[in-house]
Amino acid sequence: MQKMGYLCNVIQSSKPGILMVVVQMVHAGMNILYKLVSENGVNLRILFAYRMLFATAFMGPLALIFERKTRPKLTWVVMFQAFLCGLLG
Repeated sequence: MQKMGYLCNVIQSSKPGILMVVVQMVHAGMNILYKLVSENGVNLRILFAYRMLFATAFMGPLALIFERKTRPKLTWVVMFQAFLCGLLG
């Protein structure tokens, strides 16, 4: 039983490192995919639009679920700040 507890502690402590490796692998895969698609003649603006569309479709519901109780009220100041962030990047 003591070995099992040690194994659980090792797994718990290495989660950030494992997650960073997984994120880098996904990022590399996406770059390879973009390179293959762009070589086939797809317009890069359309590819970028699809990327933003899929990111919004994936992240939007996650943000609504996990941030539902901590969202600030949607006031004009918040809207203006969001506009400036979007404009200036």
